[in-house]
Amino acid sequence: MAGPGQEYYDCKKKVQGVITTTTIPKSVAKDDMYHSSASMGIDQDGYIHVTSGMHHSGWNYWVSDKPEDISSFTFLGDDIDRKPPWKLVSYATFINDRNGKLFLCYRIKVENKIAWKGGVLAGCVARYDTKSKRWTMLGGTNWALKGVNAHLNPMKTKVLVWTDKDAGSDAYEGYKPNIAVDKNNRLHLTALGQAEYDISYGTGSHAFYAYSDDSGDTWYKADSTRIDPLPVTRHNGDNAAPTPWPEGVRRLWNQSIVGFGSDLKPIVSYAFISRDNNNKQLSRKMWSGGMVIRGALSQIHLIF
Repeated sequence: MAGPGQEYYDCKKKVQGVITTTTIPKSVAKDDMYHSSASMGIDQDGYIHVTSGMHHSGWNYWVSDKPEDISSFTFLGDDIDRKPPWKLVSYATFINDRNGKLFLCYRIKVENKIAWKGGVLAGCVARYDTKSKRWTMLGGTNWALKGVNAHLNPMKTKVLVWTDKDAGSDAYEGYKPNIAVDKNNRLHLTALGQAEYDISYGTGSHAFYAYSDDSGDTWYKADSTRIDPLPVTRHNGDNAAPTPWPEGVRRLWNQSIVGFGSDLKPIVSYAFISRDNNNKQLSRKMWSGGMVIRGALSQIHLIF
């Protein structure tokens, strides 16, 4: 959790009810109230992993010195072998599968020479191996910069979601990938992509969906069509928010969230933003083989 001064705490509660806390050093936490969220994950050996306060920055990443012990942590954000892959990181979130395998979802910027231009952000998922104590990036390298960015040649890294948009004056692609794990250990993934040009801050055109049954090595659409080659793009992936949209809708707002029902069919939730940007409207999509709308929560409005 984050304190009032943007310091970070890990808390542990014993069976007897005693709560102990450890402060994560503020000197390596980004002092930014809008991007200060922390995430914690525990690997299969019991070591505690923490990230916090990153927005187009290097890794703020710590691992506990002992399993299931929050008394001390080592900062590994500058350890080339131990830190998660890539740099220019935002919105990192840990998730465990049913076997305790640890994953990390986040967004990256693939080219730092470009300031706020579109088409340089990607959604990523990395998987942790307890034996080697290394992270492996999932996805593929079948992506390229386009338009005014095409002359650049960034080092290729695997990414899992890439909108493949043409570069424009807009920059914000939230992605914010997230995973839900069902009882069969299937990974359900969604990420919000702005695959079509729009100058509105924080919007998207695609609520991507994919699933994996092998810990992220291969990914499939909802109808079981394999997505190959990776990454997931607007050309080969599922979009849980296809047009036409309801009257008055301009774009999707900021983030999509994935889950599943009692029948294990995936559910993707997202919000519409109106053309005047004054209200957001929650909606959801459910699948049964192909993409089928089961209903929309059209009466719920969030006024910002």
